Amino acid sequence: MLSARGMNAAGLKLGFVAVLATSCARGVDQGAGAYFPVHSEATLPTALVPGQLLDRAGCLVLDAQDGQALLLWPQDYTREGDRVIGPSGGVLTRVGDEIRVGGGYVAKDVANHLIGEDVNASCGVDMYFVVSTVLQKE
Repeated sequence: MLSARGMNAAGLKLGFVAVLATSCARGVDQGAGAYFPVHSEATLPTALVPGQLLDRAGCLVLDAQDGQALLLWPQDYTREGDRVIGPSGGVLTRVGDEIRVGGGYVAKDVANHLIGEDVNASCGVDMYFVVSTVLQKE
């Protein structure tokens, strides 16, 4: 039986599969063991999930109440070391920061479609979150 948290995450996964399975981009391996998957989806879910940004085996994951999820970033975001750079060139967040991310959880097959390849198995997660925006926790 699913908990309220589990049903919420499951609902987000099921509710947005049809919306998200429309376009794809490529995951980006940024060298030195850094993996930074990106998507080009314009229509995204709007959940706001708090957590800590962690580097897990070179993958940026959100450590949230529901568990750890690999973050799938908008294609105009980049990674420089432990920093995530936004479209305007400014630092949005760093590994270790407490943040809130807008977007939603998706199933692995949808994540694979969105980034145009299979997600990196070495990230060691089984949850995936499509990012639309990043907010620092206040």
